Amino acid sequence: MLETIATAVGLALSIAGTFVAVSRFYASKLKAMIEAQKDAARKEYAAERDFQHLQRNYQQLQTAVDQLAREIDLKIDRLELRFARVETLMRVLSVKVTGETPSKLLDDT
Repeated sequence: MLETIATAVGLALSIAGTFVAVSRFYASKLKAMIEAQKDAARKEYAAERDFQHLQRNYQQLQTAVDQLAREIDLKIDRLELRFARVETLMRVLSVKVTGETPSKLLDDT
């Protein structure tokens, strides 16, 4: 009878020990899975935030390029106007120096 009780107690301790070991194993696995999901969510959030920053930077860059293009167009228009004025002044001076009529000078172009 003592052997039966010892066997039963040993079996019970063995089952309890196995249950505790398996419970701890799966608890650690579950904890690792939760941590992995948290890390993945954190990385996804960081990637989305970085993408938003890049998108805003691109929009700001595009705005700056558009503004620069407008300024360049304005400067080119002003230069064309100045060149036209210089050309006109040169023709007037040429008329005064050569004595030719303005209509003859205009026909040369």
